[in-house]
Amino acid sequence: MRNLRIGGILCALGYLGLVAYLVVILYAYHDAPGQDLLVDVAQTVGYGLAGFACWRWIAGSWRANLDLAVARGPARWMSAAAVLLTAIPSVSAYNKYEEHGLVLQHDHGIDPHYRLIMAGSLAMVLGLLMAAAGFWIASSARRAEYEPEHVETAVV
Repeated sequence: MRNLRIGGILCALGYLGLVAYLVVILYAYHDAPGQDLLVDVAQTVGYGLAGFACWRWIAGSWRANLDLAVARGPARWMSAAAVLLTAIPSVSAYNKYEEHGLVLQHDHGIDPHYRLIMAGSLAMVLGLLMAAAGFWIASSARRAEYEPEHVETAVV
């Protein structure tokens, strides 16, 4: 990769996946206790702040003409963290799936938001994976090595 554009786009799209999950949770569980909803909001905002901080580190290193190896480590750790964090919505979706199967077996009422919650969980998993790919791509970015055509050399 020659620049940070693709990585940045993937990170932004990834965060939109997390926001989509938050919107689904707030809609589906609007009657849940406030502290439960606060956990979901804080988690989403926290992911966004951590991602933004890492992105500022990468972009700052790029703009300051620092050795890009300085930003490579944090970006790759952020990528690994995003992949690891996919366990949260995956386990949540699996538990919801198991619960849904048990409900169907006992002829109880089916959760009216089951499909929406599963779609939200998928959006979060895909969002985290896109963010992971974005941070990894950004960690591998290189500056274009070129010499401008109209360079004037100083005559001493």
